[in-house]
Amino acid sequence: MKRNAFLRLTQGALAGFTVLALANATGFSAGAPVEGKPVPTFSMKTTAGKTVSNSSLKGKVVLLDFWATWCGPCKAELPLMGEFYRAHSDQVRFLGIDLADDRQAALAMAAQTKMTFPSVQDPNSEVRAGLRVVGVPTTLFVRPDGSIAGRTSVVSSKEELASLIDKYLQVKVS
Repeated sequence: MKRNAFLRLTQGALAGFTVLALANATGFSAGAPVEGKPVPTFSMKTTAGKTVSNSSLKGKVVLLDFWATWCGPCKAELPLMGEFYRAHSDQVRFLGIDLADDRQAALAMAAQTKMTFPSVQDPNSEVRAGLRVVGVPTTLFVRPDGSIAGRTSVVSSKEELASLIDKYLQVKVS
């Protein structure tokens, strides 16, 4: 019995070490803050074929929502984000950032979850790495000057999202 517990502990430690080593080797740092730093330069096509860049978002309050088709919590969160976007797009811009999915899978997920806000694909994880996003879903709150005000992982209600927007961006959605 003690041997099995020891083996599980050892396996867990090795798995943790492997994750940390991979994160370090790829430039990811889960605990590294990005708050106050600017969004890295990017220019990508949305799933609708339009080009979006970080410079086109300056001057606006923006939520960057990182998601993936294989992510169960993303499937639960995207309909809420889409509904919130439809109700408040005049006050807050949204940009979804899909991680490593092909275009057809991303379009199918967008349709399935009624995601109406623009979304781009980050197949090489350049934006994700630059913002040190390790897991999905992750939402970043971006100030009009293009700097990151804060981040959160899973959002479970419209009220929680409104509270976070107020907290990080000082915008009261109505």
